[in-house]
Amino acid sequence: MKSIALLLACALSGIQADELIYYSRTGCQGMSAMADLKPNSCGNYYDFKSFKYYGRGHLKIYQLRKCEETDTIKPLVLNSPIQNHCYSVDSSLSAYRSIYFKN
Repeated sequence: MKSIALLLACALSGIQADELIYYSRTGCQGMSAMADLKPNSCGNYYDFKSFKYYGRGHLKIYQLRKCEETDTIKPLVLNSPIQNHCYSVDSSLSAYRSIYFKN
């Protein structure tokens, strides 16, 4: 009986993992894939031009691999991302390539 109550409490508490789905084209169109977000780490991905984020962590989205930046190429920093909002690459940029996730 206790295990059923605990299971029900977990289900009702809304425990959910952070998820980021990235797309091959702007406007969250084209081929999509799920990013494997690991806390406090950088992940490299195939070139993507838009994404939707579901969660409460902080993100830095980079144009360069290995979450690198230069004096002229800075990351997109999202400290409070909007849930279910489609973020697209600026028309002057080619694509995003890596993500730093901090929960």
